Amino acid sequence: MQLKFSPQQYAELCEGFLTLISPNSQQCTDLDHIDFYGADSCNITATIKYLLNTGTDPVVITLAFILVIKATMVVADSLNGLVCPQKVFIAALISSNIMFEDDTIVFRKWQQLAGFTWTLDQLKYMTIELFRILQFQMNIDLIDFNDFKTIFNRFILGKSVYKEIKLYSHRFCFNTQLKYTENSD
Repeated sequence: MQLKFSPQQYAELCEGFLTLISPNSQQCTDLDHIDFYGADSCNITATIKYLLNTGTDPVVITLAFILVIKATMVVADSLNGLVCPQKVFIAALISSNIMFEDDTIVFRKWQQLAGFTWTLDQLKYMTIELFRILQFQMNIDLIDFNDFKTIFNRFILGKSVYKEIKLYSHRFCFNTQLKYTENSD
């Protein structure tokens, strides 16, 4: 699904991502956000800003999922592969372009803006499944946008994605600045 946004919508998306990703966000206080976002939050923020302002039409949901995977893998490594379920759910919300206002999820606004129709239950299921797999696949760096979109869609249908993740995981990676690069092999 190719998502197209006006400049105003890009700015709104960026603001929403930055609010959730920022370690200083009051909205993250009760979620032990410092351990989750860690030192890499600045690199992730810069990458999102860059990709949302390049004049292209990025697949924002996929982009966010990939960035969240990267951030969570860094933390999961330090926790010996354990991922806090609360933080996994926050990852699902980030990846689905959902913002928090107080304790209320502003769901319809982001549904309309991003053009997705998944329910919260579907998003929760997809993300929990994804991170359950990643607990056993911590060597995965990143997956190609198109390949990941296919995998992402299979989650909606409740299909297994173990084979696809193994197949695609070696092909793409981020460097230390989280810039998107393709492996030479």
